[in-house]
Amino acid sequence: RVDWTYDALGRRVRQVRYVWTNGTRQVVEDLKLVSDPVMFGRPIAELNGTNGALVRSYVWGLDLSETLDGAGGVGGLLWVRLNTSPASGVHFVTYDGNGNVWTLVSASTGTETARYEYGPFGEPLRLTGAAAGWNPFRFSTKRSEDATGLVLYEYRAYSPALGRWLSRDPLGEQPGSFSLRSGPASLVGAQPYAFVLNAPVFRYDVLGLVPPMEVPWWPPKCDPPPLPSPCDVAAHLIRSFLSTPQEKAAWDRYVSGTGGTWKLSCSEMRSVLSAARAANGMTVLDMIEAERRRCEYGFLGYPNSDWWKSHWWMSQRKEVVAVGAPWECALGNVELTIYTACECNKFFYSVCLKDRYDFDPKWLETHRSWFGEFYVTVVWAAQNALKCGWRPYQITGCYHGALCTF
Repeated sequence: RVDWTYDALGRRVRQVRYVWTNGTRQVVEDLKLVSDPVMFGRPIAELNGTNGALVRSYVWGLDLSETLDGAGGVGGLLWVRLNTSPASGVHFVTYDGNGNVWTLVSASTGTETARYEYGPFGEPLRLTGAAAGWNPFRFSTKRSEDATGLVLYEYRAYSPALGRWLSRDPLGEQPGSFSLRSGPASLVGAQPYAFVLNAPVFRYDVLGLVPPMEVPWWPPKCDPPPLPSPCDVAAHLIRSFLSTPQEKAAWDRYVSGTGGTWKLSCSEMRSVLSAARAANGMTVLDMIEAERRRCEYGFLGYPNSDWWKSHWWMSQRKEVVAVGAPWECALGNVELTIYTACECNKFFYSVCLKDRYDFDPKWLETHRSWFGEFYVTVVWAAQNALKCGWRPYQITGCYHGALCTF
């Protein structure tokens, strides 16, 4: 028995194989399957499900289409690293014309460590060599499962022994209809379980879901979809770490390259002040409240000659504050200018900020946590090394006491 676990994107993330021994089911293999989300979900490693030790790892390159994914990875596996087999080490992969793995060659000695021979429908005829049974990627460069004899394509499981899929073609279930993929229903709809139109010697399947490819006529006329640029990948990666609308809005403006100035609204400034703390730990709003109370009740405790100090003043000061959630990754440490005034026990105040948003990492001058510094540094590297065109800009705003509406 073999159990597979899938994630929300339909990728296999775990494989557990059992055998029946003395009336009980015993686990003989437990693997965690790791895939590359950027490299079109290609499998890149297998870990021991119990202790997390590396069992196998894979390196991929161009497939039969001479692109990274135009042929679904068929013929694209470059080498395999085996960590727990009698043939441990790196093994280069060779192929036949259909993208089936033919041999493995040791990277250290140059000797053949595995050879695979197949029947017309991919049924295994012979496996020889110390590494043959330890490499699961064989026919059509897809994972073979020895216990079940199945070849696991991305969307369907194929049985070489039966020469057919185990599930129906989702686009060919209506006999008499026409399929844009492979022609009339006489070829697809009437044969929803057929593998590459029963001609695997001349055709190969990409994912278990797309039309069979004619080997002599590759590549197809249509161009493969363009790969995302490194800048787009970096921008998406960094944005995935941000959690609040304020942080994402600040990041999106930075990536867009529009520059200029982002003027915070009154309600946004109120939100900033609620999250801002000075170096002494007091919130900015608590500091302002203390000034208000001094204006209204400060005459208590002053000498008679100085009673006027609590009823009349004009002041301005600057405070460096750390702004927390939801502005932590948008503002960080900023300088606020605080104005207060008292006229005959009537209190007035305003708070203004001006901050440069550039995600420049200052390791010792920020309150950000280590993971915050991680993506700060990534952005800095992308801006300077990849020249992505992201532009810093100014964030400004003022809050004028009770004049604001929230």
